[in-house]
Amino acid sequence: EDMPDEPRKTHRLHVYLIKKVVGEDMILDQEYSKKDVGIGTLFYKQSNTHAPSWLELFERDGYTLQGVYAASASALLLVKAEGRFFAITFGHGGKHMLSPGVYEERFGLIVTLNTVDPKSIRSIDTKTLESEPMQVREQASKATETNRFGFDPESDLVRAITGTPPASDNLGSMMVGKDALKISVRCDLNAIKPILKILLKKAGEEKYKKNGFEWIDQMKELQDPKMIERLDEKMISEFNKESPSKLWLTVPDIIDWDDVSGFKYSQKKSEDLKDDLHINDFKTIIARSVTIDDLKTHKVHMFYSSTEDDRERWKVYDCVYCECDDGDSTYLLSTGNGMKSTRNL
Repeated sequence: EDMPDEPRKTHRLHVYLIKKVVGEDMILDQEYSKKDVGIGTLFYKQSNTHAPSWLELFERDGYTLQGVYAASASALLLVKAEGRFFAITFGHGGKHMLSPGVYEERFGLIVTLNTVDPKSIRSIDTKTLESEPMQVREQASKATETNRFGFDPESDLVRAITGTPPASDNLGSMMVGKDALKISVRCDLNAIKPILKILLKKAGEEKYKKNGFEWIDQMKELQDPKMIERLDEKMISEFNKESPSKLWLTVPDIIDWDDVSGFKYSQKKSEDLKDDLHINDFKTIIARSVTIDDLKTHKVHMFYSSTEDDRERWKVYDCVYCECDDGDSTYLLSTGNGMKSTRNL
């Protein structure tokens, strides 16, 4: 066991805040092995090791390599602090142990904006809502002020912010906020709950509005179910046209393209990996007129080059980007976070 005076190691924590309305038994997407760890419950997937697929290239010609394996381990720590559940995920697949839609969508973003000095922002991930959406990650060579990044608050939806928290917060030297909050902190298990309490307090603040980030709220999420249904119908009729305009499939997260081997719309071994997402590839799989139900039940599977079996999964619906006009408003269906409305695109 660690000696009490041994310095605590730095751990990378990916923290999600679970929505208030979600019951404890609804948080995970299935049953996992679990262990009570005092401050909460650790859920984990047994790791499996397997030969990486690139090995076949050499074995086909009779070259055998011993002891070369790819492994995948994923876990999720569920902790309750101040009456709210938090999920801290570990490994490539930890996030996918959560049921879809159970976490607060801008938790990490708002905490980061309320914590970092605007002058210390290092990168901003935006999703440009004009013509074909491109995921952008603008890096600053050194910490800088936000207005030096070339984004436009009118048409860019900010997805993630990276910045330096003040030393007095004891939240490490780098903070990345999107849906989750990523921090690297010196901690042991006992230090986690106090950290979560600080984060929850920061999530409720509105400092970001005074710090020059008030434009973050310009793109509002639509809550009216009837309106969403109407816009979904417009979107699906556009989707089924021979060549849809103002509608694309796009990866809903910022990803490391260097580590992507490809995408599939099914889990069939026979389906070839696609380099990118295209509406026509999905239509080929469905082979009839596509419905909203198809978009919500079929998934896009993304394969990593490094781990292969460990894949990101999104509903096809969450990958649809679409601009719909309705009266004098333009509505955007973007990255599965529901329709966003803005009058001045």
